[in-house]
Amino acid sequence: IINCLRTKRIIDPILYLPSFSKDRQRLIKWRTHWLPFFPLKDSRCGHQAAHRTHFTHCLLLEPFMQDLLDKFGTVPLLPHNIQPLDHILNSLPRSEVGLATDNWSKTWLALIQVLWKIDFL
Repeated sequence: IINCLRTKRIIDPILYLPSFSKDRQRLIKWRTHWLPFFPLKDSRCGHQAAHRTHFTHCLLLEPFMQDLLDKFGTVPLLPHNIQPLDHILNSLPRSEVGLATDNWSKTWLALIQVLWKIDFL
């Protein structure tokens, strides 16, 4: 779990960047490894006991993940225990003003949408 967290000791931006309370819950649950829920349930795509790593390649989530990655940009080669969503969360700007720069406003919305889909798969 520790490898997925930020390397610097700061307040995590998911706690104060603009989002609805339900979306913030999903962000926190993903960050603390409570999304997907335990015990693991089967995904709607048919995969049994869908774990975090499954959602990187899930066919039902693929268009949403691709949209997120297109908006975020290139994700470097990551160790097997760090998911692309973790990398994107670790790259979040530290202020609301930062969301207004570059493609972050679009990336933020796509990230929230991906987590919403994971919650319902």
